[in-house]
Amino acid sequence: MDLDAKRARAIEKVNKIKKFHNHLRAYLVVNIGILFLRFTGLGFVINGIENTSDSNFLRWIDWNVFGLPVVWGIFLVFHAARTFNWIPFLDDKWEERKIKEFMEQDEKKKF
Repeated sequence: MDLDAKRARAIEKVNKIKKFHNHLRAYLVVNIGILFLRFTGLGFVINGIENTSDSNFLRWIDWNVFGLPVVWGIFLVFHAARTFNWIPFLDDKWEERKIKEFMEQDEKKKF
C-alpha cells in the first residue's frame, strides 16, 4: 500500500471518529438540556398539568424525557461499535473479505 492510500485511509478513520464525537456531543447537550428543562424549567407547566385532570399527559412527557436518552443511546452505542470496530462484521473490511470469500468459493466450484 502506497503512502497516499495509507494517508487517505487515516484521514477517513479520523473523519469517522470526528463524526462520532459530534454525535456524542449532540447526545449529551440535547439530553442534559431536556432533563434540565424537565426538572427545573418546565416546573410551571408540570404544576399546571398536575392541577388538571389530565395526568396522562404528564406520564407521556416523562416517558419521552426518559425514553429519548435510552433509544438514542442504543444508536450511539452502535455508532461507536462501527467507528471503533468493536464488532467485526460492522467494519469496512468485512465486505471486502466476504467478496473474496465468495469469489474463492466460486473458483473451487469450477475445478
